[in-house]
Order: sequence, then structure tokens, then C-alpha cells
Amino acid sequence: MKAQILDEEYKKLDKFLLKNKTKKIFLVCNDFLSTQNLGKYFDNISSKLHIKVDKFTDFKPNPDFESVEKGVSLFKKDNYDLSIAIGGGSAIDVAKCINLFSENNFDTQNYKTPKTEFLAIPTTAGTGSEATSFAVVYKDGNKKSIMHESLIPKYVFFDLQTLKTLPDYQKKCTFLDALCHAIESWWSVNASSKSKRYSKKAIKMLLKNYPHYIYENYSKKIAKNMFLASNLAGKAINIAKTTAAHAMSYKLTHLYEIAHGHAVAICLPSVWQTLIDYETKCKEPHKKAQLNKILKDIDKAFDCQTSQQSVEKFQAILKDFGIYAPKEKSQEVINVLVNSVNTERLQNFPVKIQSSQIENMYKNILQY
Repeated sequence: MKAQILDEEYKKLDKFLLKNKTKKIFLVCNDFLSTQNLGKYFDNISSKLHIKVDKFTDFKPNPDFESVEKGVSLFKKDNYDLSIAIGGGSAIDVAKCINLFSENNFDTQNYKTPKTEFLAIPTTAGTGSEATSFAVVYKDGNKKSIMHESLIPKYVFFDLQTLKTLPDYQKKCTFLDALCHAIESWWSVNASSKSKRYSKKAIKMLLKNYPHYIYENYSKKIAKNMFLASNLAGKAINIAKTTAAHAMSYKLTHLYEIAHGHAVAICLPSVWQTLIDYETKCKEPHKKAQLNKILKDIDKAFDCQTSQQSVEKFQAILKDFGIYAPKEKSQEVINVLVNSVNTERLQNFPVKIQSSQIENMYKNILQY
């Protein structure tokens, strides 16, 4: 998969669709897209290129499986040449699932590869969903991870203009999601030399460009850098997979109705500190050296001398963004959160975490 930057007139899309002899498109997008240039492009594509476009917009952020089922029902009514997702992580994940489950049952263990080709046009710089082989949906309030190689879009285009009108909160949360991807993938037990190269480059690009992206007027150069950094972080997480911070974030997203990047970012400092404390107390020379190298490498990417400084730099970004954790005083809710944590994601974390530690982390995060 090679991502391309779209030109303002979308001539690259014209060329792509004509070359692929596209006649029918199943388009998954948010309602707001109709006001954007990209939305207008697809509204006019019927008369311009004689291509039929059916839109599916019936989903919300952090989508549930019922939305996917509605999309599958619509998808099966026609034979589409191409499935296109335009939007952030939710839109792309919904499109991934619709495409996959149009030919597979939800409970199937071995998925068949869908026949319809899949194209993604991300409108946020952060989720990295356009580079991953997994999707997240909620079923009965519980997070479900779907994994299959066909979920990686065959084609990816970046439209720099979409970042121009992205709300500040979404800019901040998707940036944080990308930064968390790059950090977590670096310390994941599945990390490889390749994923670490992606992580290192992503962190450096994200930290260098975010002040311009968040606080200054729109710039094509900065928009391009943010898209590319997010994509690198997505590639890293696709190899290494997420760890404890993501595992702890999903129920927070559902309970408090906060953005995914917000939820992960408020969990990350406590998880990071747990790793630092373990490395400090570790009595196994090989394990200690391994963790020390990981932490020091991340510190270098953060341009910090110590891991404590790196955590504080991350926390300063949260404070600067006005990204805070909800306050929670109910032990019952804390218990629900602890029981919701995906143990598979905990196995990707380089040290074993007990339930009591998870409980203490949640209490620290939520100021219990």
C-alpha cells in the first residue's frame, strides 16, 4: 500500500477511477462531508465520470456493530467495484467491517478475503487506521477487535484540505492517538527493528510539527507532515500492536463519551510510569538492560535526558491541550473498568501487570 497526496482538483482520483474502470462505489463517510470539497467531488462524480455512488452515513464515533450490520445490508443490495472510506478512524473502521462482513459471518474464525477492493481517504491525522489490519467496533457496549490482512486498504489517498476545517478537539485527540501509537509500539513485545524505525520517525515528526498544526494557520506542508507521521505510527502499531494504555482506554471512551485519543492519552502516563518503576527495581540483568534501552531510545526521540522528563513532557502537552481525565469516585465503576481490560493487549506489554496495579492506575488516572 502506497499512500498518495491528492491535488486540489482531485485529478489523481479521476485518473485512478478511470484506470480501474470503476462504475459503482460504496462510500462510507460522515454527514459533514457534504460541505467539504471532497464531498462535493463525489456528489458530482455521477455526471462527471458516469460512476454511481451510494453513501452510508448511519454510524457514530466509536461505532457499534449494529451500524455495521445496517451497512452490510445496504452493501449486499448491489455489486460494487470499489468500497471507499472517507473520515477518521470510525468511518474507516466501519467501512473495513462492512467490506469484510459482507462475505463473512461475525463469529467466523477464518475470514475470506472480500472481493471488493477498498480505498481509504483519512480526514484526520492520528488514527493510522488506513495502515492497519484491524478495526474496532462495540457490541453490547463492549469493544471488539477485528483482525484480517484484507482490512488494510489497497489504496490510500490523503486530502490535505480536510485538516483545514478539523475541529480543535479532534486535531488534539487524533494527534495524541498517533503519538500514543508510536510510543506503545516501541515498547511492545512484538516490536521489530522496522516498527521501531517507524516509531522513532513518527515521534520526531509529531513533536516537531504539532505546535504549528494545533496553534498556527493552516499550512499544506504541516498538514502533509502530520498525515505522514500518523501513517508511520499506524504502520508501527500494525506490526507491534497496542499495549496496556490502549487496553485500558476502551471502556473509558464508552463510559465517559470521550474521543479515543483522549482516553488513550490519559492512560499512557500511568502505564509509562509503571514500566519505568519496573525497570528501576528489576533484578534480572538481561531484562533490565532490555527495558533500559527501550526507555532511553524513547527519551532520545522525545529529546529528553530521562524517562521521567519524557513522561512530564507528555503530560505537559495534555495540560496545554486542556485534555483532562474525568473524575470518578465510585468503586463500582472502577471495578467495571478493571474487568473490561483486554488481557490480550496486556500480553503485548513488556512486563506483567496485576489486576491490583490496573485498579491503582485507574484510581490515579481518575483521581479516585
